[in-house]
Amino acid sequence: MIAGGGFLGPDTTCDQCQAPPTRVGACCFTDGTCELLTCHACHHAGGEFLGVDTTCDMCGGGDSSESEPAAAAD
Repeated sequence: MIAGGGFLGPDTTCDQCQAPPTRVGACCFTDGTCELLTCHACHHAGGEFLGVDTTCDMCGGGDSSESEPAAAAD
């Protein structure tokens, strides 16, 4: 394996690869807002990541709107 990849077998091409599903969770910000982001995107944005499959109502106050996850590499 290279860089976390996996061997699909002989006579396969990269076109047969599928990206893993993006795992998101609540990303709480100090201003009381929250977004559903990946761990990496949350930390990059300065938030506190509560874990995969968590929801914004777990942030404990402020705006608990759960916006659609932003496209982010993780």
